[in-house]
Amino acid sequence: MNYFILDKNMKTVAIAQTDSTSRKAFSVLEDNFQQFNNAPSTLEIQFDFYNKNAKHVVEGAYIVFPYLDKYKLMQIKQVDEYHATDSYIMAYAEESSFELLDAIVFPASSALISSPNSSS
Repeated sequence: MNYFILDKNMKTVAIAQTDSTSRKAFSVLEDNFQQFNNAPSTLEIQFDFYNKNAKHVVEGAYIVFPYLDKYKLMQIKQVDEYHATDSYIMAYAEESSFELLDAIVFPASSALISSPNSSS
């Protein structure tokens, strides 16, 4: 699967792949997407630290990836670097927007609201 990295201006700056065998490819080492009903979806994703495209994985950047028949747009909220036996970048991203309400709320209109002093 491809993950598209977009800068803060929504321009594609890199493409990372989960199934790449090429050493030159910008590899996704691990990914964990979680979908929630009443909260933004989250994505935790690890990238190869030594790839030249790792510089694009920064807070405020975006990640786009296919999900079901659509694409998900996530914004990177936090980036951590890990250096042990393997060096990688861990990015934590949240869905850019989500529905805040579980029910339809109609706008209040003066024609629909009667004040306590009015006689209806």
